[in-house]
Order: sequence, then structure tokens, then C-alpha cells
Amino acid sequence: MSPEPLQVHLEKVAPTLETLVLEFCEITESQLNAISPALGHCSQLKTFSFCGNQIALNALKNLLSHTGSLPLEQAKYPAPLESFDEILWGFWTEINHMKFDQVWKELMQLVKDIRPVHDIQIYSYDCVLHLKHTDFIAGNPVAIRKTGDY
Repeated sequence: MSPEPLQVHLEKVAPTLETLVLEFCEITESQLNAISPALGHCSQLKTFSFCGNQIALNALKNLLSHTGSLPLEQAKYPAPLESFDEILWGFWTEINHMKFDQVWKELMQLVKDIRPVHDIQIYSYDCVLHLKHTDFIAGNPVAIRKTGDY
């Protein structure tokens, strides 16, 4: 899939787009990086979900840097691949708690460095893609918190 049609469409609707759900659409890192700048111009975006996609930490950081200044009320992202022990047959395996804690710390620093959204949710899924847990990154840089059991 070429990201160009989505990128062009995002640029056209950027002034009015309020909700964007890109869940389980198998967007690659290069495709995501191509659409992220256009996504960053969606000045009315209130709800954004990117759950269910396999994404590396650097790509997630890039996405957060483009969406962090938007007036989002809710944003959902997948736990980055670095949070898991391995990918088996194209599916996530169990999350590695120590790896996820390190990833969470890196994301906290990024959220502190940009104007954060109200609520960022990081989701992980087990190998059959059922919701496993949620960790919240609160939008207030003074009161960043993490909840959930994993």
C-alpha cells in the first residue's frame, strides 16, 4: 500500500477531521512515517486510535511527536515491539514487564518534552489479539502516571 492517498486525504481534511481510527490496518513504519506530518496538521483531531499495529519504539516516538500538540482528548497506541519478548507467526507474544517499563520511561520523557495530550493509552495484545492490558500516560506533565496490571 502506498501511503500517498491517505497522506493526501489527511491533508485535505486536516482542518475538520475530529476522529481517526487506524486500528489493525498493518501500517508499516515507513508508511506511518510518511503520513505522520500530515496527521500533525489535523488541528481539530479529538480522538485518534492506532491500536493493533506492530510498531517500533522509534516510530511510536515519531508519531507522538507529530500528534502530541494536537487537541486530542483520547489517543490510543500499541505497545511498541520492544516491549515484547518476540513476535511469533506475526503475532505479539506476552509482554516483557522489564522491557515495557524501560519503554514506558522513554515515552514518559518524550511526553514531558512535548505538549502532551489529555490521555494517551498504550495497549498490548496477547498472541490472539485480545486486549491484554492498558497503561495510561496522563496528559498533565506534572502528574504523569501509569496504571494497569501487566
